[in-house]
Amino acid sequence: MWDAVSDNVSVLHPKEMIFEYMESEGWSQRDLAEITGLPPATIDELCSGKASISAIEASAFARAFGRPAGFWLSLQQRFDATNRPAPLCYHLRYPTEAFVPRPDAGH
Repeated sequence: MWDAVSDNVSVLHPKEMIFEYMESEGWSQRDLAEITGLPPATIDELCSGKASISAIEASAFARAFGRPAGFWLSLQQRFDATNRPAPLCYHLRYPTEAFVPRPDAGH
């Protein structure tokens, strides 16, 4: 199975795609907020990378940009999968060598 992380493939943050679409339409963040009906603060957080695209934003972008909501959610999921560390519960369930007690530890 292909692994984007091990192949050093860079996955763009969804904000890059938002900016591309905004630029192609000649829209500002304020324009996008008005067109999508999303609060300007939400658009700002998405465009600055401080927030992730949820189903609500994905649906709004689908209407504004003509791409399915699943496209926007998929962008976010791919970015998250390649750029966020695994949660602690993953490390506890699948410990690496660093977490495995050594036999000579006296236990």
